[in-house]
Amino acid sequence: MLSRNLQQAKDAYKHKDRAGSVEAHQTNAPEQHQSEQGQYLKSLVYGGLDGIITTIAVVAGVAGASLSTGIVLILGLPTS
Repeated sequence: MLSRNLQQAKDAYKHKDRAGSVEAHQTNAPEQHQSEQGQYLKSLVYGGLDGIITTIAVVAGVAGASLSTGIVLILGLPTS
């Protein structure tokens, strides 16, 4: 569902009608958010990024401490 009138916007552009362009781009249609389909997507993305960043931070810290390669790999393994 579009929230603007595309044909009206094209006509306003063709005729260089600023007021008509503004009117055509006004949002009149309600947008639906928080649908059940993507309900957990934000949590999944943020949780995944948090896990990746935390693991990289631990590995980088341990590697910076000049520990052996084996220890760096062990600390980089997932715990769950």
